[in-house]
Amino acid sequence: MSHQVFAQASPISIGGKSLFTPDPITSKNVRQFYSAPQVVKAAIKKLQLAGFKVHPEGNTSIGISGPVDVFEKAFHVSLQKVENKKHQSYWINITGKIKGFINTQGTHFDDVLEGIALTIPSEYYEYPYPPQVNYWHLRLPGDVSLALNADKAHRKSVTGKGVRVTLHDSGFYQHPYYQGRGYRYRGLIIPPNSINYPKRDRIGHGTGIAANLFAISPDCELSMAVKFVDPVLEFNHAANMDPKPDVISCSWGYEVSGAILEPYQQTLAAAVADAVSRNIIVVFAAGNGHHAFPGQHPDVISVGGAYITQQNTLEASSYASSFESLVYTGRKVPDVCGLVGEAPRGVYLMLPAPPNSLEDEEFSDNPWIMNDAYPEIDNTATDDGWIVASGTSSAAPQIAGICALMREKDPDITPQAAKQQLMNSAVDVKTGNSSEGTGSETASEGIDLATGAGLADAWNAVRTMDPVLEPNTN
Repeated sequence: MSHQVFAQASPISIGGKSLFTPDPITSKNVRQFYSAPQVVKAAIKKLQLAGFKVHPEGNTSIGISGPVDVFEKAFHVSLQKVENKKHQSYWINITGKIKGFINTQGTHFDDVLEGIALTIPSEYYEYPYPPQVNYWHLRLPGDVSLALNADKAHRKSVTGKGVRVTLHDSGFYQHPYYQGRGYRYRGLIIPPNSINYPKRDRIGHGTGIAANLFAISPDCELSMAVKFVDPVLEFNHAANMDPKPDVISCSWGYEVSGAILEPYQQTLAAAVADAVSRNIIVVFAAGNGHHAFPGQHPDVISVGGAYITQQNTLEASSYASSFESLVYTGRKVPDVCGLVGEAPRGVYLMLPAPPNSLEDEEFSDNPWIMNDAYPEIDNTATDDGWIVASGTSSAAPQIAGICALMREKDPDITPQAAKQQLMNSAVDVKTGNSSEGTGSETASEGIDLATGAGLADAWNAVRTMDPVLEPNTN
């Protein structure tokens, strides 16, 4: 059986400018990259006749998949399989100037398609370790809820009830931690007409970070969009569900330190912008030493890291990213912070995980790490069902949880207003430095590049939204 290739196809845009023009796409201009229905219909028909499986979920691009030979025959290209340092495989176009792009000019599709972006794998922003008791760490839900000042909101019955939150990640395992607390997990979101997605979280990332969401918003309704094959396809499918999610949280991304997005990343930018234009709050991790994209997209709430010490002092996390985007002029990352540990590995939060999951096994006995002691590896069993981790992977769902609280109080609050409310209510972080990977920016009084507006404060974010809550400042 031939290997399957996944990609995003862009039908000709109604605005006359290709989606793959290297210009920033935001919620203000995304609609010009929509396509006329008849063009989309014609493109789908041609793709299907050529042997492609079509996943028409987005408003700006169409997810497609098919065998290598179908791609090569349809678009007159040669594809080659490559592997990144994380042993993730993907395909490139070795006959094109841009390896991740297929130009449709001169093909049977040039009257309906303006280009094809080959799917590229993203990175997870977390390095997990099983639990230890001999170092400073925080437990969930209590420590995290306390540190982000969510307990006061909970006592006023602001718990995220009825708010739909989607995490787009590696999957979800029904750990006893979740079952015992009665959290509302609504299941996996998997695109139709797709290959068999794994029902179990073999990596362990999604299972772990979900605890951060529930620590802040214990009564929200969680769905997990599995990020397994094509992140744009899966993001679009999740964003176009009926009913649509109120909040989407993503703890992954791509390293983009330059001024130009790759074609596939441009399709992701359009998908994110489209979701925000339809009033979905989108939260992305800023990265752990990465210049994260879409964490730098201007429409998302970009989440960095702050660290609370054992002495209850607050400082910038040396593990979390902060930087100025070259893609989007004037865009500074992050907007606000969640809780993130310190370099070198960010070991900080005790999280549930699937026993024997990939990350648990890797960091319990990792032959690539020279030092076999904390904080490099944990020296515990790989099947204990717990990891200790942090990074902006964990911080993003913390902030998504606060957004769920705000959406409970005001179902119509816009993504822009939610971001501003978070920033206005944050606790200033005045000391410490962010990750060396992005320049080790120094925190100072007021808004700064290291931590944005500071550490998010759930109670302050929601209490000013309701006159009934405002008088209670205890």
